[in-house]
Amino acid sequence: MTAEGLEKARPYQNVAELDRVDEDESIPLESLSHLTGFPVDFIKKELLITTPECSLKELRKLMVSYLQSNIDLINSSQE
Repeated sequence: MTAEGLEKARPYQNVAELDRVDEDESIPLESLSHLTGFPVDFIKKELLITTPECSLKELRKLMVSYLQSNIDLINSSQE
């Protein structure tokens, strides 16, 4: 994450605000926590995030990876 990305990070209070977020704009995990109801530490642990914010583009990649790994885990346990 660049210093520029860190400067652009701002809190979001509702989901509608995210409709106007640029792909490379940083989203504070605190805002994501507020919007989803999941604690920041849980989000960091599950998505393997080490920084206090993440770009929307990176967040999407991390979420797809998380979902795919859980699908794979479920599928392997059913075999």
